[in-house]
Amino acid sequence: EMLRDTMLAVSGQLNLKAGGPGVRLPMPKQVSDTLLKGQYKVTEDLTEHSRRSIYVFARRNVRHPLFDLFDRPDAQISCARRNESTTAPQALALLNSDFAHDTAAKLATTLTQKHGSDTRALISAATRRCLSRTASEAEIATGVAFIEQQTKLASSFQGALADYCLALLNSNEFLFVD
Repeated sequence: EMLRDTMLAVSGQLNLKAGGPGVRLPMPKQVSDTLLKGQYKVTEDLTEHSRRSIYVFARRNVRHPLFDLFDRPDAQISCARRNESTTAPQALALLNSDFAHDTAAKLATTLTQKHGSDTRALISAATRRCLSRTASEAEIATGVAFIEQQTKLASSFQGALADYCLALLNSNEFLFVD
């Protein structure tokens, strides 16, 4: 839950509204296809989808895969202590899920609205926002090279910046507290 909330916060999407009914997030297609019609009604207000994870509705028999991957306790049994795991599907979800890509794209959009197309400023701002520190000259140079290469592959500066943001969101420094 903390990882989802942090990703929403750095991308400027986190809805800080407190209280109210639980939010029912859209389920991935592979989950929603298995549900009966009307079994799980997604919250219609899209602004509610970016609320803190503590407000996400938890149904015992319909669990959101993102939370399952990162060891959310089973609601059917008591949990005295949370388990922690590190698995390949966690890394794959952070690299390939729609949520991760949407979050990275929104972060890239937020950054370009403030800094335009100045690649060095964008890399500095992204590092400050995601890692809470100043980017080194070596990191800026590496970032500039990465974005230039990705722009050639993606045919879009915005797409290349989103890929850079996705890489930052998947970095150990973002994911783990030392």
